[in-house]
Amino acid sequence: MSDSLSGVAVSPGRASGPVVRVAEPLGEPAATPAPADPAAEAARIAPAAAIVAGRLEKQAETATGEAATILITTAAMAADPALTAQAEQLVKTQGLPAARAVHQAAEGFAEALAAAGGYMAERVRDVR
Repeated sequence: MSDSLSGVAVSPGRASGPVVRVAEPLGEPAATPAPADPAAEAARIAPAAAIVAGRLEKQAETATGEAATILITTAAMAADPALTAQAEQLVKTQGLPAARAVHQAAEGFAEALAAAGGYMAERVRDVR
């Protein structure tokens, strides 16, 4: 895909290179409707997390340096068993849809990291 960028020149000449667009943050998933079968809804979370982690790991294979490290770390967070278990519990106890439960579980982890301060607080953005 090729995009053309326009703007005000600040130096003579031309330049070309890859452009990386950062996606807009996703909105918060809806808390309704409640799943008809909470157990089945909760059972969707771990396989979905494994798929996300696998895709991130595959992308990391073709990346280098810090990009590869970020992708591997994000894959590990996506498949974190504690996060998955917390999200599953939210579906079962609060009747949340899976996407909302994962969002709330991740937010809970982010808040705990922020409260820990220092390096841990720096990881809040990674979780979000």
